[in-house]
Amino acid sequence: MLDIVEKEYTTQNFKRNTIKWYTDGSTTTTGAGAGIYGSSTKCTIALGSHSSAFQAEIITIEKCVDINLERNYQGCDIVIHSDSQAAIEALNSYVTDSKLIWECRSKLNEVGKKNKVSLVWVPGHSGIKGNEEADTLARKGAQTPLTGPEPFCGVCKNIYKKEFLEKEENKRELL
Repeated sequence: MLDIVEKEYTTQNFKRNTIKWYTDGSTTTTGAGAGIYGSSTKCTIALGSHSSAFQAEIITIEKCVDINLERNYQGCDIVIHSDSQAAIEALNSYVTDSKLIWECRSKLNEVGKKNKVSLVWVPGHSGIKGNEEADTLARKGAQTPLTGPEPFCGVCKNIYKKEFLEKEENKRELL
């Protein structure tokens, strides 16, 4: 069962053995990264220079779900915290034209077949230990060069627009 809670964070009383995860995506001038913290895990993923902040958030949730699938949890309560309302809203939408969102949602549903999975919004940069840890890991991933071909995932039009505007601005400065 998959439960998506968006736009409202409460310090919910989860069951004692709930598996709690915190995910975060980050972009810097050098690149994008993903951070996953929880269940005896600290994971940093470099996403290269062509991923957007939104893509980083979705990829982070998907990679967290992959960890849960690899561990083959069954009959567990799993809570994935994300500070991205946009990512949670996209994953909760009935309609999508994004392969990335579709794949992430499919994996969430797969884990949800054997477990109770909740995707919960948590406010970013508000002192919540797990979220702060995930943020630190994501920033580390954003500063780490990607090993492998670029782009890591599909390139969204905002990245092209940003690069085009930067090139135009550089040309104007030369004049």
